Amino acid sequence: MTLTLILIGSQIAALAGGLVAGLFLIFSDFMMRALRLATPAAGIEVMQTLNREIYRSATMVLL
Repeated sequence: MTLTLILIGSQIAALAGGLVAGLFLIFSDFMMRALRLATPAAGIEVMQTLNREIYRSATMVLL
């Protein structure tokens, strides 16, 4: 029984780690590519808005 719980816990932890890694990949790839195309002022405004909103979202549960 204990071994089963350890295996299930390990699988859940691996899945959660994969989700967080995917979140970082999406941000790094798509957001940074889009910000590079924006003007500096627009990029700063978007990043400030993103930083404010990310802390209020369900995404923080994963982190």
